[in-house]
Amino acid sequence: MPTALPSVVSTPALVRRERWPSFCDRVLARSWHVVATIEELGPPGAVSPVTLLPGALDESLLLLHEPELRAFANVCSHRSAPLLSAPQAGGPLRCPYHGRQFTLDGRCRSAPGFGELGRADDLVPVQLARWGPLVFAAVDPAMPFPELAELDGLWPEGAAFDPSGSVDYELEAHALLWMENYLEGLHIPFVHAGLNRAIEWKGYRTERTGWSSVQLAPPSGAGPTVSWRGQTWAGVYLALFPTTMVNVYPWGVSLNLVQPLGPTRTRVRYRRWVARPELLDAGAGAGLDVVEAEDDAVVEAVQRGVRSRFARPARLAGGWEEGVAALHTGLSALGFTEE
Repeated sequence: MPTALPSVVSTPALVRRERWPSFCDRVLARSWHVVATIEELGPPGAVSPVTLLPGALDESLLLLHEPELRAFANVCSHRSAPLLSAPQAGGPLRCPYHGRQFTLDGRCRSAPGFGELGRADDLVPVQLARWGPLVFAAVDPAMPFPELAELDGLWPEGAAFDPSGSVDYELEAHALLWMENYLEGLHIPFVHAGLNRAIEWKGYRTERTGWSSVQLAPPSGAGPTVSWRGQTWAGVYLALFPTTMVNVYPWGVSLNLVQPLGPTRTRVRYRRWVARPELLDAGAGAGLDVVEAEDDAVVEAVQRGVRSRFARPARLAGGWEEGVAALHTGLSALGFTEE
């Protein structure tokens, strides 16, 4: 029998309403988040205004889809007016407020009313990273983007974006509660009857990899599988803390993008890329809409529970909640702890 981990999680204290500004500043602003997918950007040379974590950070950015992606704050260096509100096919970029113009490398080349220009007149660059079709951005990252080279084989070759499998759900719960639920398999037989039939639950395991984790679910029978590290799995679940979850199934990839909207509100954007459509209704990757609804319901119930004056920090189940432990270790490293 797994032994309890020595660490505890103080979730009830961390999701209090008064902690929301600290969560945004200490955690979300210091982490990497998916800001767009390649499919959402325009053709090479296009400039697209995007918002990083709407509802939480609300940072307006300009993504330049060139052979090399780059990003700048969508904020004029003069009086902070947004430069673009809709995609634009190429440059230059012109501020609609006072006519200041910028090249596509962010340099200010014209500023009516001003003489000599300097670096302070240029646009502020924003850090980007990419893995597969996912474009990540960060405001002030506390760590470099995770090294994902060893995971490259997870993204199925030939997987094509499938708009029909893309949907957004909103739930009445703090984003941390949704993340914690995702990061452990202990609840599967009690919440997900269908998924539990597709996996060998007792063989489920989690590997901590710094500011991320990987969960491995072995198959329960002869159904379709994912091959990785010389073994076969019903599903492989990669979490890039704190808002990106990549689920790899025999048919392709299901992406969960978590958008914290407030202390009791979260949006989860589901997107998928399909490599083998004939397997969509088979194995652990089948019926995901049911699994997602089950998860949302239990997380909303937990949100009601943590409001109780009797809610306390909890120990973690050894062998089952390693991902939750990794998340809270990262939260502590960012200074987001019980105060």
